[in-house]
Order: sequence, then C-alpha cells, then structure tokens
Amino acid sequence: MIDKALSFNNEVYRKLFHISSLIIPLIYLFTNFFTFIILLTISTICMFLININYKMIINLIYSKINLDFIIRDYEKDSFWSASYMILAFLLITLIFDKDVVIISMIIASICDPLAGLFGQKYGKIKLVHNKTLEGTYIFIISSFLLVSIYASLVSSYFLIICFLIALTELVTPMKYDNVTIPIISSLIFTIYNYL
Repeated sequence: MIDKALSFNNEVYRKLFHISSLIIPLIYLFTNFFTFIILLTISTICMFLININYKMIINLIYSKINLDFIIRDYEKDSFWSASYMILAFLLITLIFDKDVVIISMIIASICDPLAGLFGQKYGKIKLVHNKTLEGTYIFIISSFLLVSIYASLVSSYFLIICFLIALTELVTPMKYDNVTIPIISSLIFTIYNYL
C-alpha cells in the first residue's frame, strides 16, 4: 500500500488533530470508569458515524469545509486512523486498569505524532513503512519522559518498555499504529505491574 505523503504543513495539521485526542485520557483521569466508558462509547459511535458518512455530511454542511487535506489516500474510502484509535481506546478501557489505560492513551496521543513530524522533517535514515530512525528516537525519548512524569519515577525498566512500544510503532504500518500502540503499551505496562 503505497501512499502519497501529505505535505509537511498538512501533516502538522493532521498531527495537531491527533494530539487533540489527549483530551480523552485527561477526561478519564478526572472521571470514574462508568462515566468515562459511557462518554467514550458515545464518542466512538459518533466517530464511526461521521467517518462512514463523511462525504454526505460535508456535502450537506458546506462543500468548502472538509478535512480532505489531512486525510491520507488510503483513508478516503475506508476507516480513518482516528476511528481506529478511538476504538482501541475503548477496547483498552474495557480490559486494563485505569492507570495503564491513561498512560497508554497519552503515549498514543503525543509520542506517535511527535515521532511522525520529527521523522518527516529531520529523518534521514529510513527503516520500515516509511518511518525513520530519528522519529523512533523521538518516540522513545518522549514516551520515557511522559511515563517518568506520570509515574513520578525514573526507571531503566521504563526505558525498556518505551523502546518496546517504539519498536511496535516502527513495525506497524501507519494505518494501524493507532491500534497497536495503545494495545501493546497496555499489555506491556500490565506485565510490568505484575512483575
């Protein structure tokens, strides 16, 4: 699946939209499970309805208002990466402990877009799926900082965990990394909590 890359400016807008998903773990931080699961379920349903009916909605509202400039070619006739991400967020919320879910969502919301932007702008060493070594470094560093801040602890185990999550992001095709990052990070943090 070869995809024409978005321009860097359009990629910045796309990543800002991606980072805005940070509101989801912040809401969970300040609510209980039942309130959050209701909000997230409604949000997930709305996201998929908008995704499925996007072209019709845009035509009804106003044809000059659209998100086509941040939608990748492979998303134009299928589910958006954002739809996959909110579904993954719902899934991990149902399965894992609250603290694990929150940090996994934060990593998916912040580290993935930072790695993408940095890799696109400064990346020289291409690895797989058009992802770069430099972007992977940024993913590891940013996730390590976020995990250390969230846990109020700096640990070499966190660095290993963040490396494994970054490796997951690296080997996953772009379309699906919004699913694998929160799920795999939740699994890894859960295993860490039981050690």
